[in-house]
Amino acid sequence: QHALWLPGWKLISCWSDGYVAELRWPDMGLSGSLPPELLLLRGLRVLNLSRNKFVGTFPGVFGSAGGLAELRELDLSRNMLMGPLPASMRALRKLQKLDLSYNMFGVSYYDYPCSPVR
Repeated sequence: QHALWLPGWKLISCWSDGYVAELRWPDMGLSGSLPPELLLLRGLRVLNLSRNKFVGTFPGVFGSAGGLAELRELDLSRNMLMGPLPASMRALRKLQKLDLSYNMFGVSYYDYPCSPVR
């Protein structure tokens, strides 16, 4: 593996064939939905996007069709993800460490009443 530090970014570690092995971007102020393009990182073993501002539901394709099949560690803790976890996560057979704490899984958007518009 080769480690790469980019200015202002955290660690990206790559295999000698160029595939990304580790993506560690905790506490980077990243926001929005989890990008489905993460599934294209076929050799990825560690994904740490903890302490960011990701919102929305967990991508239903996580773990399906061989996407992230090599993943050993997944840390998405301390974001604002909600909804059910997809059944496709069962396909992540090599997963050894999983941290999804401090999110709102099991809660849907409809569980929150809207405040009146003023």
